Amino acid sequence: MKLLTWIKSTPAGKLAWRLVIGFFGGIVTALGLLFIVTPGPGIAVLIVGLAILATEFAWAKRAMEKAKETATSASERAPFLKMKFIVPIGLAVSVFVIAYWIYTSVS
Repeated sequence: MKLLTWIKSTPAGKLAWRLVIGFFGGIVTALGLLFIVTPGPGIAVLIVGLAILATEFAWAKRAMEKAKETATSASERAPFLKMKFIVPIGLAVSVFVIAYWIYTSVS
C-alpha cells in the first residue's frame, strides 16, 4: 500500500494531509505575494503555491484556472515587437551608464 493512500485511508489522516498541504501551500503562496512587492520571482512562486493548494482544495484549482486564462490572454495581447526592442535598448542604456560611471570615477 502506498504511503499517501495509507494516510488518506482514515478521516484523521485525510484531515492531517489537508492541513499539511494547506500549511505548505499557504506558506509558498504568501512568499509569492511577498515577492510581488519585493525583489523576487513573485508570480512564479505564487503560481507554485496555488498549484500545491490545488492538489487538495477546489477553490485553489479554480484560482489556478483563472490565473492560466489571465496569463494566456495577457500573452496574446502583449506586443511582441515592442518587447523585441525594449531589451536591446535597455542593454544599450545600461552599458552607457556603466561606462559613464567608470569614466567619471576614474577621473
